[in-house]
Amino acid sequence: MKKVKFCIAGIWLNALFLAVLPAAGVRKMNFLFAYCYSHAVLPAIVLTVTYIVIFRTLSQKLRNIEQQVSSGNSSIKKRRNLYRERKLLLAISLVLIVFYTCFTPYFVKVHLWFFCEGCEKSASFLTYHFVSNDILSLSSLLDPAIYAWRLQRFRKTFLRVLCLKRNITVEQSVLKAS
Repeated sequence: MKKVKFCIAGIWLNALFLAVLPAAGVRKMNFLFAYCYSHAVLPAIVLTVTYIVIFRTLSQKLRNIEQQVSSGNSSIKKRRNLYRERKLLLAISLVLIVFYTCFTPYFVKVHLWFFCEGCEKSASFLTYHFVSNDILSLSSLLDPAIYAWRLQRFRKTFLRVLCLKRNITVEQSVLKAS
């Protein structure tokens, strides 16, 4: 619980810091660098480290389950767990790939803007500017779709929240997930 509170406090402090920068008269480029590194580089590092730890833990569990299955000590429950673990690994990998793919053009744009004098006036840079901003938003749009596509429990809850399935209340499905 302390780690969760620490993470929430960090997110709020980062948001407060970024909200105050423009009001404090910080140059636009400095603000963009702060935004870029706090919303792309830092999360990329944290996500990568977190997912590597998760991947190693799940890989170890998968090896243990596969050894049990191959030695004949398998049960339907163990096989089902093995299948779920593999689906989760694939979902996590896809989310990371989408994150890096969507944030890279924006990251490049900010650095081009800073290091290339006069680039912001060219038509091709303006096009790249608008396209990279749109691609940046794709990550937030695609993540729930990836989770819904790859994880059945998430998909059921997601569809219920969108009122596309109504046979069980959202509260029940969320409680089962915890």
